[in-house]
Amino acid sequence: MKTTLLLSVIFFAFGFSHISPRGFAKHTYIIDTTIITDNGYIKIVTNYKDGKKHGQETYIRNNGDTMQFAQYKEGKYDGKLVAFYEGHKIATIQYFREDYKLGEWLHFDTLGNIKTKTIFDKPFLRTDPRWSGKEIFYEKEKEIFTQVWTNGRRSGTIIHNAELYRAFQTKDMSLGNKLFIEECASCHTIKRDLVGPALSEPVNIRSQEWLLDFIRSGDSLYKAGDKVTKALYEKYYEINHPDFTYLIKDDVEAIIKYIQEKK
Repeated sequence: MKTTLLLSVIFFAFGFSHISPRGFAKHTYIIDTTIITDNGYIKIVTNYKDGKKHGQETYIRNNGDTMQFAQYKEGKYDGKLVAFYEGHKIATIQYFREDYKLGEWLHFDTLGNIKTKTIFDKPFLRTDPRWSGKEIFYEKEKEIFTQVWTNGRRSGTIIHNAELYRAFQTKDMSLGNKLFIEECASCHTIKRDLVGPALSEPVNIRSQEWLLDFIRSGDSLYKAGDKVTKALYEKYYEINHPDFTYLIKDDVEAIIKYIQEKK
């Protein structure tokens, strides 16, 4: 599945380049080329070289558990990105080389079982929505089906286990749950604030159109002067919401539906 970090996985990291002049954190520490920010919920430890992220960036929950780490080289993703559920259980493992996503990406459920494996045909730029490859879905370590992707769109399905596939199809939240974990869970939970706000309230009081626009490109709403977006940015330390413009409308609607069902 097209992923990137968080509500990345995913998916996922807000770097120093996203901090406004007013600042992200309640506390900021600069140690040589390492910058540590702490908003009371999450501590972010970012290493820099010549003004660019270089080395490891780590997100740490206020209980001391690692939430996510990603490796950078001269400002680009380069190496492994791993995100964790609470309790330090692995949620996703992704691989990059100079901002290109490549290799096999793995996503797990909260019990440690593999849920999906994404295999890219070749390296694709992290922000390129036109990737091709395949995504294998699992149930209790058994392959259910493979979803084939061509130029960023689903182009075919290969069923490996008909019985499990029928059961999978009856799980209304399968796609939304999966996407939430990959794209959102590193910064949000449904019922309590984390890096960003709890999502149960927004999906209940905002229009579907606004939710679609904000999830795909919150910065566009902010720059357009949307009052609700401006208020959210001010409340949550002026962290820019990452763009998810590579997600198709059906994917975003699946995420919204999942949150609505779980709130």
